[in-house]
Amino acid sequence: MELSYRIENDICVILLDGEIILDTLPEIEPFLDELSDKEFSGYIMNLSLTTAIDSLGIGLIANFYRRKKKQQIQVVLCQINPLIRWIFENHIISMYETEAEALGGFA
Repeated sequence: MELSYRIENDICVILLDGEIILDTLPEIEPFLDELSDKEFSGYIMNLSLTTAIDSLGIGLIANFYRRKKKQQIQVVLCQINPLIRWIFENHIISMYETEAEALGGFA
């Protein structure tokens, strides 16, 4: 799992490259916790390089979303692999096809 982020107009764009599964959670959780402690106006989780996700991975993303929502900070997903996309089709978290569209969603 490779984890990285960058800042675009005070929005944190997180790239999760690999699998979001039980074996990778010990790596991902502290990374997200560290980013959560910083003050950004929003978060985009780019899942373009995410190859698999299990129920714990879904829970991880949902928990991050819930924590930020309590702080009235928006979290959205973008570029979701079609094999993973159906998991998030309930529209609890906004989704966009591209990062540019996701950044536009904060305007």
